[in-house]
Amino acid sequence: MKNLGKRIKTLRQDAGLSQKELAKKLGRDERTVRRYESGDTDYPYSILKRIAECLGVTIQELMERGEK
Repeated sequence: MKNLGKRIKTLRQDAGLSQKELAKKLGRDERTVRRYESGDTDYPYSILKRIAECLGVTIQELMERGEK
């Protein structure tokens, strides 16, 4: 899951969002976004779907790219 976390971080940066901005869009706190990006937490489907929506990608794209 570390690769997925790195992918989330890259996509967030590409979208021009800070961790705080993504957290606000997700309805989470910034610390939670840091955990997502570090891969130190589980990724419930609902959160992956929301992250993908906020970053303008599909869940499939998020997962495929996260596994590279």
